[in-house]
Amino acid sequence: MAYIIDTNSLIDASIKWYNPAVFKSLWPKLSNCNDIFLTEQVCNEIKSPDILVKWVDSFNKQRIIKVDQQAVNEYRNVINRIVKLKYWTESGISQWTASPTKADPWLIAMAIVHNCTIVTMDGITNRIGQSRKIRGLPNKNSPSSVEPKIAPVANLFGIETITIYELLVKLKFTF
Repeated sequence: MAYIIDTNSLIDASIKWYNPAVFKSLWPKLSNCNDIFLTEQVCNEIKSPDILVKWVDSFNKQRIIKVDQQAVNEYRNVINRIVKLKYWTESGISQWTASPTKADPWLIAMAIVHNCTIVTMDGITNRIGQSRKIRGLPNKNSPSSVEPKIAPVANLFGIETITIYELLVKLKFTF
């Protein structure tokens, strides 16, 4: 199975849960795992912390997925579908479309093209003692002005989403 990691998972992991200064063996394992990929948009969104920027810069360039025509076509499909669904207002959708470098819709498009699971916390609730849940879509009768969340939109396209912790378990990483 192939996995594409979202920006928020990398930033949160490096700041909140798996600080590279403490979890020194984790980050090389992620870099060296042939099942883990990044998109060029995610790489470009990582501006801090410095240690994560360095990690992204050293990430195997062969496993950074670049935009191609298939990805462009799927990106258009993703955007067209969320517009047609009317779960989000124009201002909510524009948070995904205002910048062509916004990673979220590209992440979904690339996951479709490359048959990958997306590693993200965006749209996943995971409270201690509770089951993991993907947030539902907004109410059509009251469309959301907040940007779409990766997990429920990916779910619309049959793309699996997992958290970074679930990724570590699936890959059987130990420290």
